[in-house]
Order: sequence, then C-alpha cells, then structure tokens
Amino acid sequence: MTTSTLAPNHPSEPSPLPVYDILTIGFGTTALSLAANLASTNPQSPPTTLHLETKPQSAWSPGPSLPSAHMSTSFISDLVTSNNPRSKYTFVNFLSARNLLVDYTNLGRVQPSRELVRAYLRWCGEELIRDGAEVRFGYEVVGVEALKGNSGAVEAFKVLARAGEGVVKEWRARKVVYAMGVRLFIPPTLSDSGVRGAVVHAAELREELEKRDKEGWKGRDVAVVGGGQHAAEVTEYLNSKVPRYKVTILMEERHFRADEDTAFTTTTLQTPHALYPPELIRGRVLHESTPYPTASAPLLDSLYEAQYNQRIPSRQNPNRTSTTRFFSSTTVTGARRDNNGKIILSTTSDGRASEEAFDLVVSATGYRRHNYGALFAGLTSILDGIVSVNCDYAVNFRRGVLQEGCGVWVLGMLGGKGEDDVDDALFRILCERSRRVVASMFGDERVVKGKQSEVKTVKSKEAVRIEDQARL
Repeated sequence: MTTSTLAPNHPSEPSPLPVYDILTIGFGTTALSLAANLASTNPQSPPTTLHLETKPQSAWSPGPSLPSAHMSTSFISDLVTSNNPRSKYTFVNFLSARNLLVDYTNLGRVQPSRELVRAYLRWCGEELIRDGAEVRFGYEVVGVEALKGNSGAVEAFKVLARAGEGVVKEWRARKVVYAMGVRLFIPPTLSDSGVRGAVVHAAELREELEKRDKEGWKGRDVAVVGGGQHAAEVTEYLNSKVPRYKVTILMEERHFRADEDTAFTTTTLQTPHALYPPELIRGRVLHESTPYPTASAPLLDSLYEAQYNQRIPSRQNPNRTSTTRFFSSTTVTGARRDNNGKIILSTTSDGRASEEAFDLVVSATGYRRHNYGALFAGLTSILDGIVSVNCDYAVNFRRGVLQEGCGVWVLGMLGGKGEDDVDDALFRILCERSRRVVASMFGDERVVKGKQSEVKTVKSKEAVRIEDQARL
C-alpha cells in the first residue's frame, strides 16, 4: 500500500502530509510482534507503517539479561510462530540465520536463555527495518487528535511527537496503535536523588556491575528488594560471582512463592476466546488471581540448595554460614547515604524498625505501565468520557464518528500493574494479541466498518475517565 495525503490544517503549510495506514506508538516487544504479524499476513502488499519510539534506540529485553536466567516459556512462544510458523520472523529462523540452530538443538533446552531471546528481538527489529519498516527513534508522542473529513466523520488521526531538542512534529495515520509497553519501576523510597547511583534496577544490574568492576569497585554487601522471579534470578546471579557477594533479600511477602502455571493454564491463555482477550482470561475464565509476585519452582529449588550448601561445615571453617540472608515481611521505608558512601536502608518488619548499610541496592520491583490517559485527551470529543476497548483491543468510540478503515487500538491497558507486558507472561499471549489486532484491522468486518456495537465490550478494571488523565 502507498501513503496518501490529506489537506493541511493551515494554508501556510507547504505541502500535504502523507497519511500512513498504521502508526504505532512504541517499538518494543509488543510492536515488534504486531509488525511481524502484519508483514507475515500480507507480504505482497504490506500496509505503510510508521513506528515512533521514545528511546534513542531500542534495547529489547525480556527481563534481566543475566547469564544463567532462562525463560519459563517455550522457544515456540515467540513473536509470530503460533500464527504463522513459516514466517521469516520466527525464533527458529533467527537461529538458522545466525548459524545457531544445530548448537541450540544440541543443548536440548525448550526454554531459551533471556540473553538469546534478547538477541532474537534485536535481530527481528533489524530485519523489520531492513525490510522497509519506518522507525523514528527519539520521538516522544505527546498527543493524538482526530481529523474530520467533509462528511464530519473522522478520516485520520494527527499524532504529535516531541524530539529531543523540544521540536514538536506532526504525523498522520488512519489507524493508531498505542504499544508503549512498560517502564522500569523503582519505589519512591529508593528514587530519591540522594541515593542515585547506589540503586539499580534488576534489568540493568549486569551492565552496572560490569561497569563497576572496570572501575575497581570493591563493594560486596548487596541488598535485593523484591520477592518475585527477578529477585530470585538476581540472587542466583550474585551467588555465582567470585568473590561471592553478601546478599540480603528484603521482601514484603512471607516467602518466595512458586509459579503454579501448568501446560493446561498456558493452553487456555493461548486459545482464542470469543469474549475476552488473553490478559483477562486468567481472572474471568480461570478465576485465578496472583496478587503476589512468583518465581519458577526450579529456580527456587536451586536457590534453596545453594543456601543449604553454603552452610555445610568444612575442615577449614566448621562454623560456616550462608552468604545469603532472607528477610520476609519486610518493608523498605527509607534510604540515605552515609559519610562513607554506603546506602543506609530503613526497614520495618512486624512493627520493628531497623537500619543497615549496603554497598549497592538492587530494585527487583518490576515494571509499571505508561500513562495512556494523557494521550486520549485530544480524543474526548469522540469518546463517551471513559476509555474502553473491545475484545480485539480496539477503542470504543461513539457510533458513527469514524470513517471506514479508521481506528485506535491499545495494547497494554489490561491485566495487572505491568508485569503482563514484559518477561515470560507477555510471550504466552503475544501472538494471540497480535492476531486479534491484525484481524480487526483488515480481516474482521465488525471493526473495520465501525460496527463496534456488535463486539462485546471489555472494560479494564483500570479504565478511567479521560478528564482524570490517570493511568489506564
């Protein structure tokens, strides 16, 4: 497909702006999957697509890129395989293109390492760009507005994005996809400027330690704040380093909890459902809820065994103790630097307050969603005051306001606090989510022709009125 043009908003504009078929806000894992599925669905006549990414370059990563960390999902759960196993963008084709297929097969592992998946995502991004995907890095989208034609119906959307130098540029598209993903979350108690540099997010730990090692850093007392998969992975990684770190785990839960998902659960999440998108199937269909963080059972067994082995007495040291300490039911209430550059953490546990000094604090506290609400402020005139999506992730606008072929889709507003849009949980539902969007854009007449009233509306528990501009 080729881009068309619309008349400019102002007579002073030198020429009409091109109108893309699809404009995607973000170029992370979710956008990669959507782009790969779009390319695989209609390779002879792909839609004209523009991706706007806030970061100066994309660094796709399914969680902390630690050497020993592996996904809990199969290598088949990639960007596109379950929808089109013959696609160029499958994980198996990546292995083949990188001459890694035989070596990976000989490993005998169904779950690839996070580092390998990170390389796969980077390869897919590079291939999509090489195949013609238009990506603009360093552009932060600040607004989306509706453009009405002579009939009074919306015929396209205006997307405003700010570059690093503060200049706002305009793009236009008939279909807009919000796919900004998630951002690293560090609690406010650990985000104060006074402790900056002594606190690192789990996703950035490996790079931070490599940098410190080059600088001759001698710190060995490390606190890990969190009680989920990433906290367990970080602890295992630190235990593997020589000389070994003294690790203190501070978690609000009573103990690590194992992930109880089974193959039956995953199959249900990946099977198309007539009413609910994958993110809501767990709560609405399976009636399951996991308000607490979890970790894989094999990883927890490995941690327990390592802690036990550290305590086995030897001839040289008959009173050995573990270098890993676990403090459960513990809340970090404050952080400050002392005169020696150490970070002092204030904690409470069962009503008792205490303080302890550490050389480094690792925040294994997950991710949070971006504020989608602010980007809907320019669309209030065609909404009913509250943002909701149907089961294909298409935003429910007022009836009759859109021309055929126009629409807005939102990926990442359903589910919990953001953990469903990064890491293993995302890869369980990624293909099904992309399939629904592609089908509703080009293969589902209910949405393409604007007859959204025929589609069951699914409102997120977090959906809010636009004037609040709160998190969706």
